[in-house]
Amino acid sequence: MGASIASLALAGCGGGSAGTGTAADTSDPSGRLSGSADGGKTWKQLTTVPGGQPQALTAVDAEHVLAATQTAVCESLDGGKTFTELTPLAS
Repeated sequence: MGASIASLALAGCGGGSAGTGTAADTSDPSGRLSGSADGGKTWKQLTTVPGGQPQALTAVDAEHVLAATQTAVCESLDGGKTFTELTPLAS
């Protein structure tokens, strides 16, 4: 079984993980989401979030992750491996 997002840390927001598990870096403007399972020592690309750079991420549980971008709210049901656009946001 692959790694999933169990906790989140947004790059540029104080660093560190909000608990134990995988940390997520959302600093890439293209929407690429990177993860670290070792406290940030190493990072690997997990996926790309539709709509560009996430402005906010919420891990409902280890498999269910919500991401808000400038253009949409997106959902992952597989631990952040893939995201589907749920709600486009009005511009």
